Amino acid sequence: MRLITKRNFLKLSGAAGAFTLAGGHQLLAAGPKITVNTYGGLYETAVKDNFIASYKKATGNDAEAVIDIPSAALSKIQATQPNSDYDLFVATPNDTIRAIELNLAEELDPSKLSNLKDIPEAHYKNWDNKAVSFSYGIYGFLYDTRKIANPPKTWVEFVERTIAGEFGRTVAVHSATQAGILEGYIWPIIDAFGGTIEDPGVAFDKMRQMVPYTAKNFSDMSQVVQLMSTGEISIAPYVDGRAWSFVEQNPWANFIVPEKGGCIVSSQIVKVKNSPEDAWKLMDAFLDKEAGEGFTETILYPVTNSTVEYSPRMQARLTPMENIIYPPYFDLYKHTSALIERWNKEVGG
Repeated sequence: MRLITKRNFLKLSGAAGAFTLAGGHQLLAAGPKITVNTYGGLYETAVKDNFIASYKKATGNDAEAVIDIPSAALSKIQATQPNSDYDLFVATPNDTIRAIELNLAEELDPSKLSNLKDIPEAHYKNWDNKAVSFSYGIYGFLYDTRKIANPPKTWVEFVERTIAGEFGRTVAVHSATQAGILEGYIWPIIDAFGGTIEDPGVAFDKMRQMVPYTAKNFSDMSQVVQLMSTGEISIAPYVDGRAWSFVEQNPWANFIVPEKGGCIVSSQIVKVKNSPEDAWKLMDAFLDKEAGEGFTETILYPVTNSTVEYSPRMQARLTPMENIIYPPYFDLYKHTSALIERWNKEVGG
């Protein structure tokens, strides 16, 4: 028995309306309305004005981006199979892996993705060819230049100077519930001090020593800029797109990527299992050159399409590839519970 969700009811109702108004001819020509989740705020605007608009222009069909965080969207996808609430899934690294392991991600079909040829292979082979990274951020340090004239240039320097009390109690770091805590904060410290995911003791020892100087464990990225605006913090690990948006509005702030330690945190697009064939076309729009150029100018994050031409504004902010490090996402995923449990017991926040 096929379950009719609210979304599928609206799709069927819209199709029936089109059939009535067009005498049946338009229904045969038009494809189904394709739905994808998105983050809110400026990200939603960037997705709608570029990827969704590109799809509509190319196909004449309708598509919708719905604000829904990846973890919640994935739960809905799983609960509503085989007619999921979403046809495409915008996912964090962890949720990408979860979708793959739950068998909810279709394998990429290069014959249906004309733009895949312009995406470096690492951006989809790292996901077992069942997802493709379309944009990414680089972790660095957002800081208040009025309080810190000489920012840390490496992860080791950031940690050691924090422990020494050089920044005072004005440092903000992730909380256990903040997406990106593993790949954007814990793992870079493990890596910088020579630890391993299986034996991260050296990193946790350092992070414990940082606690007296931690003013806030943030659970939402927007908290960082709010706290820096009020002067409660002077430095925090942060991502480049959000950081540069803040710097543009606050010239007293700046952002620096650690030398050979700019951790990449990517966003993936996944075709949901059993979704319509037209979902490939919207997926391809997420990889499109022109759409990518518009997206990156809006959101200030780079995209993975290698043919994209960046404006001087963005070129000055792109991190050289030699300074980027790639977290071992699948290994981190396997050890997520153990790492978070140890964080809660030894570091907290």
